[in-house]
Order: sequence, then structure tokens, then C-alpha cells
Amino acid sequence: MGDTISAVLLEVLDSNQDLLHSHPASFLLLIAHATMLETGFILSPSSASSPSSQNPQPHHRHPSLSKCCWVSPSLVKLHYTWPDIPTIPIACTLQCSFMSNTVLAAAFTPGGHQCHLLLDMSTLETTNSSSSSSSSRSRRRRNNTTTTILSRTFSTSSIQNLWREVKDTLAYAMLISIHTEAGLQLPACLSSLPVETIKPILTLLQPIQLAALSATCREFRHLASTDGLWKPFFTRDFPQATPHLLEMAVEKGYKAAYGRAAEQEKEAERARRRWYFNPPLPRLGGGGGGGDQPPFYPPRFPGMIGGDYDRLPGGSFLGGSGVGGGFGFGGGRRRGF
Repeated sequence: MGDTISAVLLEVLDSNQDLLHSHPASFLLLIAHATMLETGFILSPSSASSPSSQNPQPHHRHPSLSKCCWVSPSLVKLHYTWPDIPTIPIACTLQCSFMSNTVLAAAFTPGGHQCHLLLDMSTLETTNSSSSSSSSRSRRRRNNTTTTILSRTFSTSSIQNLWREVKDTLAYAMLISIHTEAGLQLPACLSSLPVETIKPILTLLQPIQLAALSATCREFRHLASTDGLWKPFFTRDFPQATPHLLEMAVEKGYKAAYGRAAEQEKEAERARRRWYFNPPLPRLGGGGGGGDQPPFYPPRFPGMIGGDYDRLPGGSFLGGSGVGGGFGFGGGRRRGF
């Protein structure tokens, strides 16, 4: 479908398999961590490397969380840096407190800006394997275990709703705060706006513009690929869609169906142009050969050596008296028979 699970979230889940199965609410922690990474924050080496490592590994975009992140069995602290502000060793800190099936996520900067969000597992709608099969099919090349378990446990729409809430409330708030404290201008990007503001803007775009926007980053790949945006264009541009395209729209989304329909339309146009500039000629039968004859296509430039002129010598294409005589391949009487 149009809404799919974020690729960053899946990579974070793959890198933290042990943590994912250790606590029922650890999934909420990993969602908050993945939103920070996709926004542009980088996990500091103290949170990404093992405490026993003498040489911490360089910054990774999707590192696995180390044991030193756990302040207590119910409290986790993650420190992040911002690549454009190297003078600040820790740009912000994400603190998550576990309480049964809920997580209290608090993000704060060294300057004192902070925000809080209560994450609850009950907000994630459970689903069965049949209703979320499209999500698992879209990630077959990835770790099948994580994706299959995730898609069979929670619905894709509920994960996306929680993802956007965490990103708008925590990640974007920290992005604005660190730039304000450093006296820098905020990054001029559409993604810094809330989702509620971005969605009306996307309705003003045309299909080719939506396709270009969805290729810029993972966030806009999800926002610009929803069925709500592509279904009106699909019904408008392809009112006589085939049953195959309609079935494809239900299974893979209207964006995929629109792309396939546009591709078929271009293929048909190329076929019409080929027929116009090089139309097929009717079959020319022989005199007494009998039977069906192969289709006859004269060379594009008569008189040039190549093609059937070499295979059928004697100038038969030009009206000579070679094998078969004239234009017919079966005309005339063969010698020796």
C-alpha cells in the first residue's frame, strides 16, 4: 500500500534484536531512536560503542544501542550530536523511562529546551498476517524475521501514526532548539514543517512532481505515496483502466498502478510510432509454389548488400530472375526437380 514502514525503523530493529525481545515496550524506545536518526541526528560514540571497547567505532547512521545506555533497568539515556554543529559535543539527549507497556520519552538540550511525550503500546493496533501481507512483501529483501513479526503484530497505519507523532513532537522540536541555542538559521527544508502542514501542500502537486518529491528522502517517500494523493490522479488519467491495474492498485497502491499504467501508455505510443515510420507490408504469394509464404519485408535501402539480399541472391527483391523468380519466393520451377 501507499503507507509503508520506515526503512530507518526497520534497520534499527534489525540492529537491536536482543533489545526488541527483552522488554515489551522496547519497541517504543526504538521508534523514538529511529525518528532522531532519520531527522539527521547522529548517535554519539558513548551510546553506540561497547563500554569495554578501547577504540570506539566511528559514527554510524543506524548503530545498535550499547549496554551503557541503560542507567537503570527502567531508564535509558541516548546522546546525539548534530553534524553541522561540531562545537557542541552533545546536541541533545533522549531519555526514556519504562513503565509496564508505556514509555515516557523526554528530549532536552544543553540549553534547557525540553519536550515530553508519553508512548503507549495500546495505541498500536494489532492485526493478523493476512491483513498486513503487503507490508511484508514490500520488504522481502530485508531481514524477513523482523519484518514478518512486526507486520503480523501491528498494523502499518498505526505504526506510521505513532512515527509521525514522535517525529513532530520530539525530533523536530530538538532540531529547532539546537539551532536556536547555537544562533543558527533553521535548515530551509519542507521536512521541518509539521505533517499536518505538509499534507495540504502535497495535494497541490501533480503526479510527476509527487514522484520527484518521493525520491528525495524516506520521509517524503511515505508522505507522497499515499493512496489519498494518487487515487484521484489514477481515476482521472486512466478512466478505462484494465482489471489487472485495478487489482494492482488494491494490492500495491495507486502510485504503483499509476506508474504501470503510464508505462503501458508510453509503450503503446512507441509501438504506434514504429508502425507509422516502418509499416508492415502484406504477404506476397508466389506463382506455383503453393502453401503459405513467409512475410515479405524489402530492405530499407534497396541495392545495399546485407539482410535477405544475401540470403536470397539473384536480385529477386528488385524484380530479377533469381531463385523463385520475381517477387514470389515460390514462383517458377526449380531446376533439378
